[in-house]
Amino acid sequence: MKRPFGLTAAIFGLFTALGVSSTLFGLIISEATTALGISLVAAGLVTTLFAVGRIVGSFVGGPLTDRAGGAWVTAAGTATMLLGLAGLGAAPWASVFFLGSFVMGAGFGALDVALNTDISALHPQRRGSMLSLLHGFYGVGSFVGPLLIGLVIAWTGSWRAAPGLVALLFVGAGLWYRAFTDRAERAGSAAGEGKPAPLRVGLLTLLQQPAFLLIVPVGFIYQGVSWSLSLWLPTFMAQVHGAAPLQAASAVSILWGGLTVGRFVNSAVIRVLGDGNALLLGAGGSFFALTLGLVAPRPSLLLVALFVTGLALSTLIPTSIAVLTRLWPETAGTVSGVFMTISAAGVLFFPWFQGVLAELWGMRAGLGTGILALLLLVVIVAALRRLLRTEARAVA
Repeated sequence: MKRPFGLTAAIFGLFTALGVSSTLFGLIISEATTALGISLVAAGLVTTLFAVGRIVGSFVGGPLTDRAGGAWVTAAGTATMLLGLAGLGAAPWASVFFLGSFVMGAGFGALDVALNTDISALHPQRRGSMLSLLHGFYGVGSFVGPLLIGLVIAWTGSWRAAPGLVALLFVGAGLWYRAFTDRAERAGSAAGEGKPAPLRVGLLTLLQQPAFLLIVPVGFIYQGVSWSLSLWLPTFMAQVHGAAPLQAASAVSILWGGLTVGRFVNSAVIRVLGDGNALLLGAGGSFFALTLGLVAPRPSLLLVALFVTGLALSTLIPTSIAVLTRLWPETAGTVSGVFMTISAAGVLFFPWFQGVLAELWGMRAGLGTGILALLLLVVIVAALRRLLRTEARAVA
């Protein structure tokens, strides 16, 4: 199968739009809650419903990618995303706003699965490197999103214009994707379309595979730790270090800056180290960096440690998906969907659990559970690396 530059660039464009969309809620929630009469307590449902929708979209989108093709799921995911954005922007009542966030999450989950799987199929010899690049463009979208959305809100004077801007990005990237997706490319996409059904591995069979059981927790821990850090770092900086609001907020930007830079750098690193070594480096590096950061006596040292933490964490998701799609290429959509579904569950659990512990014993204790989770991740990845090396020797 040929690997056209245009189709790869279109997938990167759609993933950049996903990154922009991930910043939307934080920028409109204040004005939207006022306009729609939503209490601050109820406003938290917006991100919860988005996360639940993302779980549904990932779980359903994975098997559909295997059966109907990545191009079809990408089109359906884009349409679902546009429907959710329309609900957010035009919502006359709070219930429609909440429904829009759920629908938007479902589209997000479906696109996440389909685009990751498509890149794996387009570049089978460079899965890890290309997936790392793909997630790097998500970081680019997360970085430029607040600027673009903020400019549009300032220019129009209305928060309702922001979902419209994000929708335009998806329309443009989606049309670009469609223009470079001919019938032959769709047939050869990551869905395994046209392949005999007996080649596919069922979910129950996957749950009996040691490699699969070791890879899945990587996503759960990564998403839980990264999202909980994004949520609680400003509070930690303010309470523990007495940081000013601007410096406290910068901690999240520095973490995500490390994640974004790391994903572009890791495109080369993975080719040199291999999947197992790259995963171990990411797990071990993030454990040591975050541990040093949380016990650092000065906020400046914490900020440096957070950047290194982001660099190390950046390798985990793309490399895990690369391993999954390499081991089970005939069911790449299903394995990616299950992986992303369980990963999204980490977003629901970790921030809440750390908040409970922080309420009882302080912010340092709350975020400290992230260190314990990363230590567990080091153990899991070490076992996975050993298993992958054993299987490689057996094949050789």
